[in-house]
Amino acid sequence: FIIGAAISWALGTVLLRKWKLPVPQNTLSGWLMLAGWMPLEILAPFLAPPGPLTMPSAGAWFAVVYNIFLAGTFAHWAWFTLARTLPVVVSSMSSLPVPIVGVFAGMLVLGERPGPTEWIALALVVAAMVAVLWTPKAGPAAPAPDP
Repeated sequence: FIIGAAISWALGTVLLRKWKLPVPQNTLSGWLMLAGWMPLEILAPFLAPPGPLTMPSAGAWFAVVYNIFLAGTFAHWAWFTLARTLPVVVSSMSSLPVPIVGVFAGMLVLGERPGPTEWIALALVVAAMVAVLWTPKAGPAAPAPDP
C-alpha cells in the first residue's frame, strides 16, 4: 500500500503540473483529498480488526482532527500550490526534508531512537539534496579557433 501511495502521489504531481486545470487551488485540493479518501472508505471495513468498535480516546480524536485540518488540508494545499507554481527542482526539493524533520521530531517528541537503517536512509536523503543543489565548477574555457 505504501509503494502504491507513493506512486499515486508522484503520478498525481506530474499530472497536476501537466494539465494546468483552470480550477482554484483550494477547490482542486478539496477534490484531490476526496479522491484520496474514497479508497480508504471502501477498504476500511475489510481491513479493520474483528471485534466491537470502541470509542477513541482524547489523544486519538486529537490525532484525527490534526490530520484532517493541519496535515490533510493545509499541508496538501501548500504542496499542491508549490507543485503547480514552482519549477520542478524547487518543488521536489521542498519534499525531501520531510523525512528528516519526521525522524528528528520523533526523537524529540516521542523519545524514539533511530536504528542504522533509519540513519542510512537519512544520509541518502541528504545525499539526494546535495546532488540536486550541487553546481559543478566550470571547466577551463575551450580555446577559440584561429581565423
